[in-house]
Amino acid sequence: MDDSEGLKVVEVVGTVVELEATERDGSRTPITRIPSGRAQRGMDGEDAGDVIGMHTDRVVVVSDDGFIVTVEVRD
Repeated sequence: MDDSEGLKVVEVVGTVVELEATERDGSRTPITRIPSGRAQRGMDGEDAGDVIGMHTDRVVVVSDDGFIVTVEVRD
């Protein structure tokens, strides 16, 4: 795969142990969930698509890089 094809996708089976949003200033913020792509584009009447910070309930402004999902997998 070359860089022009985008990010490498790897499928794993495990437990999500942490979700983080990468903010526009480069920082990472723990979050409660990742909204669906449909919600993030404003196309879901049931979900505003807001990304909410863990323990702060503030709306997080997510960078173009988006999210980091940490998954615990068995060896």
